Amino acid sequence: METIEDALGIHANQDHPDWSKVYPTAEKLPEALVSAVNELLKAPKGHDTFHLFSDAVDRYKVYRNKKITTSVKSDGQLKKLNRELAKDLKRLDDFIAFNGNQEFTSDNCNVALRRYKDHLVERHKSSPATAKRDLAPSAAAMRKYAEEVALSVTVTAKLTINEQRANAKQRPVADVETELLMLWAAAHDDSYDQFFRLHVFGIFSGSHASELMQTDVQHVHADQGYFVLGGTKRSHRTRPVVIVNDSHKKLLNEFKNATKDSMGFASVCGFRAAQTESAHTALMKRQLFKATGNPKLTAYSLRHTGNHLGDIKGISNLPQFSRMFGWRAIESHIQSDYGKAGIYSNTMITEYRRLTDTLIEDLPDYSRPAPAVSQNNVTSINSRS
Repeated sequence: METIEDALGIHANQDHPDWSKVYPTAEKLPEALVSAVNELLKAPKGHDTFHLFSDAVDRYKVYRNKKITTSVKSDGQLKKLNRELAKDLKRLDDFIAFNGNQEFTSDNCNVALRRYKDHLVERHKSSPATAKRDLAPSAAAMRKYAEEVALSVTVTAKLTINEQRANAKQRPVADVETELLMLWAAAHDDSYDQFFRLHVFGIFSGSHASELMQTDVQHVHADQGYFVLGGTKRSHRTRPVVIVNDSHKKLLNEFKNATKDSMGFASVCGFRAAQTESAHTALMKRQLFKATGNPKLTAYSLRHTGNHLGDIKGISNLPQFSRMFGWRAIESHIQSDYGKAGIYSNTMITEYRRLTDTLIEDLPDYSRPAPAVSQNNVTSINSRS
């Protein structure tokens, strides 16, 4: 056997998007196995392969590009992922520039990663989270290469940045007695940006801006009273989100008839989905200040305000609340309690509605028209009349 096709047969091209359609009954081989076979075929017979740090970096770049190609679902998401990749590639180049392109051995890898970690901690004294973010691509590239190619190399360096938790910024939450009322009013005010208003409604589900941006208009199930949050990196954060009231429903459907991109996607946030994260951050800061006058509030403040409100209401400790906010994966528990449909079962959606009603029970009913009045073609979510 001299080629990958000879060695793996139909599995040689299993990363192709249509592979599962062509071979519907076949199961894909583990990526690590395919990679190992590839390396064995490329290695000269009778000689050990000589590996460099740059080999690990190059392989990681290919892996990340392939991951983007096979997972992207919209033009906006593609741009976002490519921006993230460009930043990580600069971090990988910095790692090589700092340590030099050394031979890929256990000792060299572990020492280089530890030295680079210390260097980043020193560089970012006031922001340990930034140090951790800058370190992550290099650590991932080294470990992945050791696990899949240079099997004799073991990367065991302890790379925890201990200062991160101690120095982590305390994100301010909105004052539930005053600022939450202001934000709630803004969510129902047409003079505010549609994306901002959707984000305010996201208080009651822990929704991220990026998740809202990647939510497809096709996944708004208004007749069933929920939509499916999109664009998340973690499977447990893909979940149904309750449509709070008619105003929320109107915002979600504002771009229902918008032109779809080349991948057949149209965001509930419309044109905002094509903008950069920095543009979104600036917009949120302006709108938050306009609504509350508090310059310290950020987009993250909204998400944590929802959890804080859950604490006050005494429901944040419930597993259903944690799943509604996407805090942790408890799918096995949910499926046991609610059957095969799991979080999408009618019983679970009803539970989410009950929890949402509890969160908003003390807020004024600004919905236009109010759920108690408009019963035609609208799923009543707010149980208050």
